[in-house]
Amino acid sequence: MARLIENEIVVDYYKSKLDSRFPKYLQMNLFEYSGNEDIVIEQKSIQSLYYLVAGEVKVYNVLENGEEFVVAINSSPEIFGEIEFFQNVDTLYNIKSLGTSYMLVINFVELNKNADNLQLNHFLTEKLSRKLYVKSNNSIIHLNLSIDGRLANIIYHKTKEENSNIITLNIRETAAIINSSHRHVNRVLQRWDKKQIITRNSGTINVRDLSFFEDFSLDRSYKFQ
Repeated sequence: MARLIENEIVVDYYKSKLDSRFPKYLQMNLFEYSGNEDIVIEQKSIQSLYYLVAGEVKVYNVLENGEEFVVAINSSPEIFGEIEFFQNVDTLYNIKSLGTSYMLVINFVELNKNADNLQLNHFLTEKLSRKLYVKSNNSIIHLNLSIDGRLANIIYHKTKEENSNIITLNIRETAAIINSSHRHVNRVLQRWDKKQIITRNSGTINVRDLSFFEDFSLDRSYKFQ
């Protein structure tokens, strides 16, 4: 069960992690969540904005067959509930804590009291527009590539971003982005390793055949929230 943190020193510490545009004078509560604990349940009404100030969460839907469809793995800082706040709709996704995480929770009534705060509005709309951009961009890649091709796209663009053929890859986050499982991602990487397309080392991937991945570049890279 979520634990309310009332120690002022601890609360002030986590408030210091808020974006400079987010007013610290707003009334808010700090909650601690344990690993695998539900924070938000899809298709339920919520009345608060959730500001992740420490930890990592999984954002997902449960399909009719009972399987999970992972939308994103988000690390702090991140906010949740801005869509529900602006659109007055039920929650779109489940949010589950991965390990210990901390959320500053601000009631929508408190946000409405500060509706004339331009910096706050700019912050919220910027976060919302970023999520919409990421979803649109990634959907285009989804439509053009198979799951293996999506993984290849990420690896190719990471070599460009890191300016190196030796890259780091967060398997769990990557699996969420390409709408796959971490087991499938590991299987594909093992197959490419056996074919000497890559070499897997502890925590890194050495890209040996960059031309293989270049075929999946699409001149468009995945965006992470």
